[in-house]
Amino acid sequence: MSTSDRVDPDYTMEEALVPPEPLSDEEAASEVNVNDINLTMPPISDDDVDNDDAVGHIHTPPPRIAARFYRPTQTRRKDSAASSRRNSISSAHSRCSSAHNYTRRNSDGHQSKLIAQHLRRTSFLEDRKARLTPPATPLKASTKAQPPLPIVLAPGLSGLLPQNRVVVHELAINREYRIPADEYCEHRATFQQPLFEGMRAELHSNESEAGFMYFATMMRYFKESLQRLVRPGAFMHKTIGEVLDVELAEQQFQMGSFSYEKFFTAVSSLLPKLCAPYRDDECKDLVTNKLHQGTLVDRVEALTGFIDVMLCDYVNYMLSTAAPQLIESGPQYEAKKFDEALEKGHHKLTAAVEAWRSARLRVLAEASKRDPEGINHAKNRPTADKFYAQMMVDLFTQALPIREETVPEMLLLDYKRMQRLSLASQRIVTAAAILLQCKNILKRDVRSPWKAEAARIMLVLEAKHDKMETTVHGVMVALEAGRTMPAATKTHLRALVTKVVQASQDSILNGAEPQEPVLRLLLTRLRGHMFARLGAGSASEKVKAASTAGERLAGLGLAEFATEVREIVDELARVGAVDRAAHTKWWEAVSEKVQQEEAATSTTVA
Repeated sequence: MSTSDRVDPDYTMEEALVPPEPLSDEEAASEVNVNDINLTMPPISDDDVDNDDAVGHIHTPPPRIAARFYRPTQTRRKDSAASSRRNSISSAHSRCSSAHNYTRRNSDGHQSKLIAQHLRRTSFLEDRKARLTPPATPLKASTKAQPPLPIVLAPGLSGLLPQNRVVVHELAINREYRIPADEYCEHRATFQQPLFEGMRAELHSNESEAGFMYFATMMRYFKESLQRLVRPGAFMHKTIGEVLDVELAEQQFQMGSFSYEKFFTAVSSLLPKLCAPYRDDECKDLVTNKLHQGTLVDRVEALTGFIDVMLCDYVNYMLSTAAPQLIESGPQYEAKKFDEALEKGHHKLTAAVEAWRSARLRVLAEASKRDPEGINHAKNRPTADKFYAQMMVDLFTQALPIREETVPEMLLLDYKRMQRLSLASQRIVTAAAILLQCKNILKRDVRSPWKAEAARIMLVLEAKHDKMETTVHGVMVALEAGRTMPAATKTHLRALVTKVVQASQDSILNGAEPQEPVLRLLLTRLRGHMFARLGAGSASEKVKAASTAGERLAGLGLAEFATEVREIVDELARVGAVDRAAHTKWWEAVSEKVQQEEAATSTTVA
């Protein structure tokens, strides 16, 4: 079938109503009277249907019938309007002529075949239309920003504490323990920082609605936090709810009447009524400067930090009232939590076994030195208390940095304390080495304490200067204050100070024992003094060790640091007492395991 024989079945009514062109003589002669055509469809015979199915090929209808089922090509659509009208009229005449031929032939089978072809053509065109029709455009995903997750404060005092086990442990060691404000704010910041970052990103992208969602979340946090500070139902409790009404703020934002400046002004009038008196200066600085300077996120962060400080003050006040009950039940609570951690597989006591074995070998080696004849008298045999004291000294005076996996599982709560005391011990040894060599150069008595110089040197070491030259310069200024030195002496002393400071820094960077002889000697003496204090068994031995501690430290070259060393020893004693009260049965199991391993090893060697 040629393209020229196809006619658009969707032609417009205007095209259909255009008067046809006059017919030629031949067309007029072949024109048939429509009234003489018999339009009655003859019945379909079974033979014709069977024959039609058996043929297996498609009969092509006359062009005038086929034109009804095909859409013209783009080229055909560009033909003139007159040609389209002629084809339409010719198609109408063709249909009439075809109907007249059906009746004239008396061929029922042929007519049934045309009907079957018509049905097949219709089905084919419907399938073709379905294939060519593009799929429905999917609905566009909603781009509305989802509200951020809120910061949930659990009810009660435990909902505000960093970790209950940590607080109970610290209270057991120090009855006057209070949570530091910076540590508390750092703990709360882990939940708040994602909100600040999301809010900053949305506002940077000019997404004011999404940014307000983050602000509303923080506003709800402010409301819940401040209402914790007052009694429910009180006037101030209701006032906080009215000033920090999140639902009202959301409605105002939707209406375009919400003002961030009015919010900060209202909060500025509320905070001075709620904070503790000794926070008045910080509150004044916040209200006057921080809440009115910087970006919106900066102001929200400043407000969040101060509210967290107020929460920390509230928590510390509640701890002071609940401390006696918490201290009384502390060992049982800590033992229960540690047992649960072991059952869950969080700990395996591997580090505890290694630390106990190392301390045991060190104590036994020292005992064998004091017993060259090998008598091994029962009175001189080291006990488990000696092993434990040596282990505590080794752990809390070891070289930095300390790997957490090497800390005994029972002392994991003291990991930060372990780092702090180890660093303090190293600074004491470094300052003592500098003072000792300076006394030797200046021909001074090494037993005489230079407390003023020691305090200045400790301040320089605690400053943690990036450049070693700055540290050396600060130490030299502390040593030269109040005394005159020859230039050669200054040069010699500066070289010694540089050597000691460099060795101390290398020890920290490498995580190893100091290699400088004076540092190594003083560290050994300090550890020996601590072990003697902690390992004292009877009450009389403890009193004697405490009373003679100052003289012994002066003889060891640590006269200026008697107070600092005593504080470290006392803290280690409290840590050990709390640890053994809660974990005695596990330490006994560790000791028994180490003894069995050593017995098995000695049997194998023998």
